[in-house]
Amino acid sequence: MLEALLEAIFEIVGELLLQLIWQGMGEIFRVLLAPGLRKKIGRPGAVPTPRREVLHALLYGVACAAGTLYFFPQLAIRDHSLQWMNLAAAPLIAGFSVERLRALRGEHQGFRIDTFAYAALFALVFAGVRLAFGR
Repeated sequence: MLEALLEAIFEIVGELLLQLIWQGMGEIFRVLLAPGLRKKIGRPGAVPTPRREVLHALLYGVACAAGTLYFFPQLAIRDHSLQWMNLAAAPLIAGFSVERLRALRGEHQGFRIDTFAYAALFALVFAGVRLAFGR
């Protein structure tokens, strides 16, 4: 019984870590590379619109999930009910983590629902694609 519980915990933590690592890579891209790319295309002060942010979260979520499926086709979570729980919990955890990280870096004061929503959308798409196409 204890062995099954520990296995389930490790599976969930492994899948969440995979998502958070890829989301962290997206944050690095956003902070380090995106301003330079905007400057190159002649829009250095361009403020991202909600439509563009949603599209970015969707496309980046699909691309990152596809990349992880290429390298890690086996899902870390084998129990089907836990996979669905991961699909529900991962967006909440990732959204809150990214929102708090940006607040700690001083990018904004208080809780920003838009930051939470974009990060949660990325995590939802990421987890959904892995659930749908993983083995």
